[in-house]
Amino acid sequence: MESLITNNDSATLIHHHFAELQAKYPEFTLGQNLFGEWVVRGPICASAIYETTELLIDGVTIEIKLPIVYPDTHPVARETTGLTDGFHTNDDGILCLGSPLAVKATFESCPTILGFMERLLIPFFFAFKYWKNHGEVPFGELSHGGKGILEYYMDIFDISVEENILGFLQILADDSYRGHLPCPCNSKLIIRRCHGEMLRNLAKLQSQDDYFQDYCCIIKYFHDNKLPISRKFLCKRALIKKRF
Repeated sequence: MESLITNNDSATLIHHHFAELQAKYPEFTLGQNLFGEWVVRGPICASAIYETTELLIDGVTIEIKLPIVYPDTHPVARETTGLTDGFHTNDDGILCLGSPLAVKATFESCPTILGFMERLLIPFFFAFKYWKNHGEVPFGELSHGGKGILEYYMDIFDISVEENILGFLQILADDSYRGHLPCPCNSKLIIRRCHGEMLRNLAKLQSQDDYFQDYCCIIKYFHDNKLPISRKFLCKRALIKKRF
C-alpha cells in the first residue's frame, strides 16, 4: 500500500523516533548521507539476558540506515568497528538479522528506531557474543541464503518435507489462496481447516513480490543442490518469466 506520509511528515516522524532512541542511547547521532537518506550512528552499550545468561553488549559501533519509505519498510544496519568479523553479515556489509519475513514481522511489532535496536540489533549482538563465548548461538541458527529461508518457513509451518514449502509460497506469490483445495502440507485436509489462517495472516505481512523473491531463493537452493521439484509447485510468475 502506498504511504500517505509526506517528506515533511516523514522527517518529523524520524526526528521523533530518534529522540526516543537517544533518550536511552545518548551517544547516537542522526544525519543524512549524500543521497538524502537518514542515517543513525553510534555505539551500543546495553545488557541483555536470555534464559539465565546475561551479557554486556559494548564496544560495538553501528550505522543504521533508514529507507525512504520508513517506517513502512524496516531499516538496515552495518557494524562499523569490525568486531563481528563477518558473523551473519551479507556481502554488502548489511547485518543478516534473520530471515526476511521474520525481520519484517519483528519490526512491524514495534516500527521505530528504538524497536529496531532492541528487538533486532541487540539480540543479534547478544547471539554474536554468546557464540564467541560458547561456540554456538543461543536461539538456534539458520543457514544462509535460500536454505536459511527454507528452514525458517519449515519452522513456522511446522512441516518437515522441504518441497511442500514451495506449495505455500506458490499460494502467497500468486495470491491463489482457495480454502477448499488440499493443503500443501499433505495433511489430507483442505487449506481452510489446516494452514489456512496462517496463510491469510502471512499474506498481510509482505507483498506477493516479496514472497516471490523468497520462493526464487528457495528454488535456486533446490537447483544448486539438484533436489527434485514437482512441476505443480512452479508458480505462475516463474513460468511466465521463464526463470527456471
